[in-house]
Amino acid sequence: MFLFYQRSVHTWFFLCNFSSRKWWNEETVAVVTGGNKGIGFGVCKQFSIAGLRVVLTARDADRGQEAHQKLKHEGFQNISFHQLDVTDAASRTSFAPWLLREHGGFNILVNNAAINGVAIDEVYSKENNISLKDFLRKQDHGSKGFIL
Repeated sequence: MFLFYQRSVHTWFFLCNFSSRKWWNEETVAVVTGGNKGIGFGVCKQFSIAGLRVVLTARDADRGQEAHQKLKHEGFQNISFHQLDVTDAASRTSFAPWLLREHGGFNILVNNAAINGVAIDEVYSKENNISLKDFLRKQDHGSKGFIL
């Protein structure tokens, strides 16, 4: 059984119901985009508890390293970190060979990375100089960036 969770209008990810028959092992690699906080951070923990090898990614390298170190300090040893901005082609290009070299690829992708929330707030948009065009571009990259 699979549970589907909608992170934003365009981004979906799934979590396996771990109470069902076990289909993974300690060699299963799960990549979690936006794994440094919130839902992504929790998903990293749960996958690690289940025995999967977890790759935590974050757009901000410092925040990602901080989250990675926090998990290591809490005893989660099967988690690695790599900086990844899914909206940036160069970041995706450097991540792919690293993932292949370090983990041989991946089995599960949790495309949790998100920017700017799920709705345009008129005041926030004006204060931060965000246009509808820019917002939609970021949403498009956030939902499809990993596979481009």
